Amino acid sequence: MLGEISLVDLHSKKRMYSWIFANLGKSVALVPSAHMLAFGCYVNSKNFSEREVRFIDLKDKKITKHHYRFTDPGSGLIFGKKVSHPGFVISKNQPVIALYTKGAYEIRSIFTGNLLLKVKSGGRFISFGNKHPWIFTDLGELWDYKTGKLLSRIVPRLQGKLLPLNEGKFAADDAHVVYLEGNFLTIFDTRNGKLVVSTGSMKDRGGLFFLSSSKHYLFAFVSEKGLVSYKNKYLRRQRMCLGVLALSDLKTKQKICLAGSTVLDATLAGNTLVVSDFDSLRIHALAEASGSTTQSPGVNGESVLLKVERNPERFSGKIVEIDGWAWGWMAKPPEALKGKKIPFAKGNYGSRNDGTFTDGNLRVLYPVSPSFSGKFHIKAKVKITPGGWQVVPVK
Repeated sequence: MLGEISLVDLHSKKRMYSWIFANLGKSVALVPSAHMLAFGCYVNSKNFSEREVRFIDLKDKKITKHHYRFTDPGSGLIFGKKVSHPGFVISKNQPVIALYTKGAYEIRSIFTGNLLLKVKSGGRFISFGNKHPWIFTDLGELWDYKTGKLLSRIVPRLQGKLLPLNEGKFAADDAHVVYLEGNFLTIFDTRNGKLVVSTGSMKDRGGLFFLSSSKHYLFAFVSEKGLVSYKNKYLRRQRMCLGVLALSDLKTKQKICLAGSTVLDATLAGNTLVVSDFDSLRIHALAEASGSTTQSPGVNGESVLLKVERNPERFSGKIVEIDGWAWGWMAKPPEALKGKKIPFAKGNYGSRNDGTFTDGNLRVLYPVSPSFSGKFHIKAKVKITPGGWQVVPVK
């Protein structure tokens, strides 16, 4: 299997370097403490679960002598989201790697290959601490891999047997671990071994998740009712939204739902949230980085356009980012809106050459290429004029 790995500079948005390999696997990860890149590859054409991790030195762009075998733990669906379980995981602050091998993870030094610790695992996940030489496993165990000591073991949220742990991550300061037991999110205090808070209501239950770089938010993939089809029903997926939860109490603050589509994946790049569906990426500026930006959750949440319509003065001068559909004055509405009667927003004003934008709740006038018709993302400032309120594009 021929594959390519590219190194891209996010500032210049240019490809800096590329490598092409035979038998390249799916996994690629940076090794921050050693300025290297790790990648998985196939080593046995008769057994694709047998893999090897190799390393590229990013200084001289050459493959190093270090390589280690591991077993691919497979993939599956967790609450509607397809996930590949990690065969190898890299420490964030040390040149250390965790390798899955037949029911256990081996913690080894990347440079020497020395075995530091071996822990039992179901192969669903293993997480490294951000500041300490700690690991947290899918069996609910907290270990110090340098001393080989078991520091703590979580107590089941419900009396009796521990439900399967599908995800677990350390907070920025390692003082807490957030884990997913069944579809309940729980925060565990690593200092005293006690549970801090757990999601209780259906509204706040989560799925697979990732944390913001601050101590404020958690982003969880949450399944919704119904299926979403793509390209004449050739591909169908469970409808998913991205829930934004406060780390302080695990209460849902916002849901990002894509109108007429579904959230397939999402990630953070600095203070930018990247959300993808079947064939497009949506870029969101985090509210904690830019307090003047409001994002619309689409038809499955409370619409920003509805809020602006009710009280335009409140949003005057603010920037909104909204996903939806748009069409120019020479084009017909997208096929996804066929048969839907979406009203125009009251008090909205624009030019007669403007096109139309909708988030699935309301229609507004918006500058669109005359012949364009399809999915659309706007980043615009709300402006009050004598004729009414407008959404004006932000360059």
